Amino acid sequence: DDGSDAPYEFDGVATCSTTPCGSPTGSIVVRGVTVQYDANTRFEDGLTTATLNGARVEVKAIAQSGSGGTTLLATRIELDD
Repeated sequence: DDGSDAPYEFDGVATCSTTPCGSPTGSIVVRGVTVQYDANTRFEDGLTTATLNGARVEVKAIAQSGSGGTTLLATRIELDD
């Protein structure tokens, strides 16, 4: 699964959230929406966790429920041309 069928899509400039970009897991904010990423998130177009901050991206995400409530988890993050 390449994550292209994820029900949520965001595009805009990524800003690193509470953990510094470059970590294997963390979160970014795109257009005011916080989206988490993890080891299963696909990064495309040469994008890496280290190059997320300030990049114009397109994010595909799914909702997941946990003890802290519902969060968004990126299935795919790619550069947005």
